[in-house]
Amino acid sequence: MSLPEFLKEKQAQEEKTGKSKKGDYRQKCLDLLARIKDLSDEKYKDLAHRFQGKLSNENLQKKVIMGYYAQLMSEWKALAPSMPTTQQIKKKVEKVMRPVKQEIQKVKKEVSKEVAKVEKVVKEAKEKVTKKVSKKVAKKTAKKTAKKATPVKGAKKAAAPVKKKTAKKAPAAKKKAPAKKKK
Repeated sequence: MSLPEFLKEKQAQEEKTGKSKKGDYRQKCLDLLARIKDLSDEKYKDLAHRFQGKLSNENLQKKVIMGYYAQLMSEWKALAPSMPTTQQIKKKVEKVMRPVKQEIQKVKKEVSKEVAKVEKVVKEAKEKVTKKVSKKVAKKTAKKTAKKATPVKGAKKAAAPVKKKTAKKAPAAKKKAPAKKKK
């Protein structure tokens, strides 16, 4: 295997596994140096000189670059103590949000009670309406069944034997004249 082929394979493996951690810490160090430059030019010059002199080498151990990153963090915190960390911001947000959460819980309970009351009233109204409707339906069916059950006046005659009679032709119905149109 030749050297160019080996380097190509090695580069392909690195691309598959992702970037090295050392590169990430180098970038973080450069970012911190930029922040420190905004706060103090003298500190920046000193720390950047140290970074360029010793730590810019690619074959540097990871623990050395991580140590330098930790040093930069402490320098940055010393220069900017007023800048809150994410943990401090989190604590402040939680402190502010606690009463809001409690108020939300109170409102949630009140709303759920009101909803339960409304559901109860609606249920009772629904039951009343169904009772009224069922009573009306029962009355109507009772009337219909009562009509069917009562004997008709001519029922006795209908039960008697029917004599055959010859049917007479009924006189023809008179035709109605069409209604006059009004003008």
